[in-house]
Amino acid sequence: MTGEIPDEFWGIMIKRYEKMPSHISIAIGGGESIDKKKAIEALKKRDGTGVLLAKIELRYLELFKDEAQWKRV
Repeated sequence: MTGEIPDEFWGIMIKRYEKMPSHISIAIGGGESIDKKKAIEALKKRDGTGVLLAKIELRYLELFKDEAQWKRV
């Protein structure tokens, strides 16, 4: 389930969420949202919600990288 997400990325994601303000709420689709604490727990467990958060972040970074490369051309 988590094989496509590099191990080092999980630690980075956890640190990133730990730095966020405590009052944040993250919308994860279907009208559902979770707080910072639950997001960190999901990332640490690498459960379904954690995988979803990691995939969203990876996709964002891929798009950001693609855009940066496109602008360089």
